[in-house]
Amino acid sequence: MKKTVRNIGVYALFLVFSHPHTACAMAEPSFTKNISPITKIQLEDYLKRHGKTPIEQFFVAEIDLNEDGIPELITKKLPCDKKTKFCDYSILAKKDKTLINLLSISAKNIAVSDTKSDGIHDILAIRSEKNDYKYERYKWSPEDMTFIQSER
Repeated sequence: MKKTVRNIGVYALFLVFSHPHTACAMAEPSFTKNISPITKIQLEDYLKRHGKTPIEQFFVAEIDLNEDGIPELITKKLPCDKKTKFCDYSILAKKDKTLINLLSISAKNIAVSDTKSDGIHDILAIRSEKNDYKYERYKWSPEDMTFIQSER
């Protein structure tokens, strides 16, 4: 019995010290095609100005990343790559009745972390084909006015 308990303890220490990320809670955005008329107009204008595909090829999630009462948009362009299952995601912020791009990435999925950098929730990009809990973290950079990939 003592040997079993010791083996479990060694295994637990291995898990704690071998995991590349600190623990955090994450929430996947709730994507929909039903967005408010004003947001739809802003997104259509943004897509038109940037030569992007029609709004019908996007799912959209509204989430307030900095808790200022104004939701940012997370877009997911369809179709996703059939082979890698990666999709193109963008995070757009509302500014002066228009949208600005804060991050564009390709990933299998993305999530919003409960941790924050400079008052804005971190973004987690899941790129592993085998492990949905292995992610790359993107933190807000006030100097760059965008999200940048974090070392940790």
